[in-house]
Amino acid sequence: MNKLSIVCATHNNINNLLNTIKNIIETNQIPDEIIICSTDSNDYKKLLNIFKESINLVFVLSKIKSQTYQRSLAIKKAKNELILQIDDDVIIFPKAINYMQKYFDNIDKKIIVGGYLIYPNNEHVSKRFTKYYKSSSLLKLIYFILNLFKKPNQMSILKSGRIFPLMEDSNKNKEWLSSFLMYTKKTYYLSDVHFNLGKGYYEDIIFTHKLYKLGYELVMEKKSKVKIDHNISTGITSYYKSLPMQYYFVKLFKKNIFLFIIDIFIFSFIHFFISIKKIYD
Repeated sequence: MNKLSIVCATHNNINNLLNTIKNIIETNQIPDEIIICSTDSNDYKKLLNIFKESINLVFVLSKIKSQTYQRSLAIKKAKNELILQIDDDVIIFPKAINYMQKYFDNIDKKIIVGGYLIYPNNEHVSKRFTKYYKSSSLLKLIYFILNLFKKPNQMSILKSGRIFPLMEDSNKNKEWLSSFLMYTKKTYYLSDVHFNLGKGYYEDIIFTHKLYKLGYELVMEKKSKVKIDHNISTGITSYYKSLPMQYYFVKLFKKNIFLFIIDIFIFSFIHFFISIKKIYD
């Protein structure tokens, strides 16, 4: 089995990071090296004090707080071809890493593998959306219109540039993956996908969807369970903050600007209605 480098970008989250690394060691999935890119040099002292005897730890200091930029610095330091990127606050289930590594017996295969992300209630992160979508004819109609009158594929990006997080079958093809990803270093440095600037909104979706466009197989390994915290529900403020990135998707992946405008109108109304409802509930 190919040797593995784990890379992780972190900022002001040392306690969760310590738990994540402890979790990796406890599940007996110790990689060849773990490369941490942090914005605080004191993190290295704390990490070294706890893990210096139990794991090969490489530390990189970043002057810039940006997940994409920090991750790129960590990957530059990696000595192995096989990369696993993780966030600094995940709980990795036993053998999750091993299940992913099995896809890379052929290191030249055009593939990227994602873990099966679950919330503390053990439900997949897309389950709530999937439930609402399947039970609502109106919601199905909205997404049908925003996908230029075509039924959207699971884990796809609509014609309006909107991310569509429906997950019906983990074995079927997907157009994007997120967060807990395994790929080769050569894949990361493809000229069409590599980037290292920006604040980091949806960076994993951009990265994996570019690979999808280049003919990569995107695999979600259901046995590779990874527990993450619940996301805060999207409110009208956070919705508007996400619009520049949605517009970026429209430009980058040549989506439909007219549908993007319709998308803004529809979801502005939806979020406004939800906000009013919360006030009177």
